[in-house]
Amino acid sequence: MMRSVVIAAMILAAAPAQAAIWKGQVDAGASAATGNTETITLNAEMGLTYEDRLYRHSYNLLALYGEDGGSKSAERILATIKNELKLGAKNTLFTRFEGEHDEFSSINQRFSGILGYGRLIFESAAGSSLNFDIGAGMRWTRVRGVETQWDPVGRSSVTYVGVIREGVKFTQAISVEGGQEAIQTVSDTGLRFALIDRLYVKLGVNVKHTTDTAPGTDSIDTLSKVSVGWSFGPQ
Repeated sequence: MMRSVVIAAMILAAAPAQAAIWKGQVDAGASAATGNTETITLNAEMGLTYEDRLYRHSYNLLALYGEDGGSKSAERILATIKNELKLGAKNTLFTRFEGEHDEFSSINQRFSGILGYGRLIFESAAGSSLNFDIGAGMRWTRVRGVETQWDPVGRSSVTYVGVIREGVKFTQAISVEGGQEAIQTVSDTGLRFALIDRLYVKLGVNVKHTTDTAPGTDSIDTLSKVSVGWSFGPQ
């Protein structure tokens, strides 16, 4: 038995380590209307991932700004950091930190830290995949300028990536984060078309539902976007 363990350890030590890789994408979009209504909307999104044999680190940033008739009508910044420890080919342990500022939402500011478990449900040779995450942690929120205390939260998410054909990719992510103060459900849908080399066009719809909203605010926020982007690294 001991001899088998030693031989296995020697084989693992001799096996080449997976080279660390960087990959990501940056996209931006804008829309404007003039005449009876004068509006302008700008949105930008960036994703960056570093991965080696044992770890995967993901960084995401989303920014939105809008004006209507010369007055600011939208301002949202969402930043996420996720660090994963690989437990074999399909399982991970992770920490996830997310901060959001949304001037026109019921919850103006939000920060959460989650410790959890992730599972790759399936992955096809073409690149389609389905992932599931579940975890728990703490969240701090500021509701319309009123600071609240940290409260325990639970979070789960499902992310599907479907390769329709070469150069066309569909993504759907659904997450639920809930605590004593509010439950927030987010659906993010995207359809990406490759143009030339690493250049692509992306159509997206982001829907966020928040319970226990403040008076005078909507419980559902919807962001529809058309953007042009560029990707790098292995896709």
